[in-house]
Amino acid sequence: MLSRPVRPFAQRVASATYLRAPQSFGRQTQTPAFSRHLSNVTQELIESRATAAKQELVVLAQAFARYDGDGSGALNHEELKLALQDLDLPSGEVDVHQLFSELDVNKDGTIELSEWLDRLPKGTKVQVVDKMNRAGGYVRFQIPDMPVVYTYTDEAPMLATYSLLPVFRAFLRMGGVKIVKRDISVAGRILAHFPDKLSFDQRVDDDLEALGKLAKTPTANIIKLPNISASIPQLCAAIKELQAKGYNIPDFPSDPKTEEEQDIRARYAQVLGSAVNPVLREGNSDRRCAVPVKQYAMKHPHKNGKWTPDSKSVVAHMTDGDFFGSEKSAVMEKVCSVRIELVSESGETTVLKAKTSLLPGEIIDSSLLSVQKLRAFYEKELENHDPDTLWSLHLKATMMKVSDPVMFGQAVEVFFKPAWEKHGALFKELGITSSNGVGDVYAKIQGHPKQAEIEADLKACYDSRPPLAFVDSRRGITNLHVPSDVIVD
Repeated sequence: MLSRPVRPFAQRVASATYLRAPQSFGRQTQTPAFSRHLSNVTQELIESRATAAKQELVVLAQAFARYDGDGSGALNHEELKLALQDLDLPSGEVDVHQLFSELDVNKDGTIELSEWLDRLPKGTKVQVVDKMNRAGGYVRFQIPDMPVVYTYTDEAPMLATYSLLPVFRAFLRMGGVKIVKRDISVAGRILAHFPDKLSFDQRVDDDLEALGKLAKTPTANIIKLPNISASIPQLCAAIKELQAKGYNIPDFPSDPKTEEEQDIRARYAQVLGSAVNPVLREGNSDRRCAVPVKQYAMKHPHKNGKWTPDSKSVVAHMTDGDFFGSEKSAVMEKVCSVRIELVSESGETTVLKAKTSLLPGEIIDSSLLSVQKLRAFYEKELENHDPDTLWSLHLKATMMKVSDPVMFGQAVEVFFKPAWEKHGALFKELGITSSNGVGDVYAKIQGHPKQAEIEADLKACYDSRPPLAFVDSRRGITNLHVPSDVIVD
């Protein structure tokens, strides 16, 4: 609320607006009495319309001045947001981002009075229905509709965006429902986390954060398409592409040492892995199949093919030293807190998480994986594998982005063990990480004096190990190239 009077300012704005009466109504000759009557009616109509227009301008100008908290003569994004909150709108009833974008015609990051007066949507999203009450000039907004949000992503949906989105638009247009796009692509999420590195016209809003808040409201209606759960190689590729297009974002620090590098790494961590689904699924995410589909499946159940005894396919898993074998859980009897510690063989304790608060009845669960036993398991399966079948590793290294990349990396090191042992020091010097896959090796040895030698040693591993499953055999992309290529879903 503002303490300064706003009515004189609004009146001055309103007084500058007027309507000009038409000079002529046609070429037909009218009687003097009829002409005078027509002139009086026209003048009354003009005056009534002009008065109504001035009153509306007064209301809109007073509302503008009321929410211009710093008296700058323009509203910023936060002031518009606070204005809508002050008007007692339920959370999610208005898309502030979309409204601000529509009002900010000159794209200077603020809403000026002229933009406010000229660009407020009429009869669609925001309407001024109560001009001004006599008790204190209170303006109330009414939101008659909430747009459907279509997520712009970067996996399969380019085809869907060009084919399915027009269908959505045509269908929703019949009911007067608006559909808006929100960018939750890897590139969009990267840019949203580095506004301080970008010029004003390059900055983008954090649409994922906004959708996360929207998803928790009853009015949310989000069409979420498949999105990339970025691995580090995918993230680095996106960074390089954005840098080539003129975006001054920093490189991904694989081994951060300074506070600045740690901050950069922390920002990129919010983009890595399955960063989208946990945010949007906090709300009312309906993943159930349609009733007719379910009824058809019940009426015509799918029958698996017969598994013949001579099949050579085998699914192998660890029997000792894995998460399943070491899992322990406890039910809390009272309110308490716990901390997570790592105790080394020498007795040194490292606190991994200082405090986690728990309530009565809550379950805390823990488990660990022995890397030594994991490597032994991989080696055993590689040695005993049938040479006539393909060897393949299936993990979910993007969703389980703490544990599974480690398990993937250990498989890479075991499969290419001779080459890794021979060139390990050079790999470390070049910043090659096994959790990024063997593709990281091929990428970072380009142009190195030992490139040919390393590639020959890797090929020798392919020759001595079981045949490896390919993701793209034409390009030589195997199951162990990138952690995000083959997942369990």
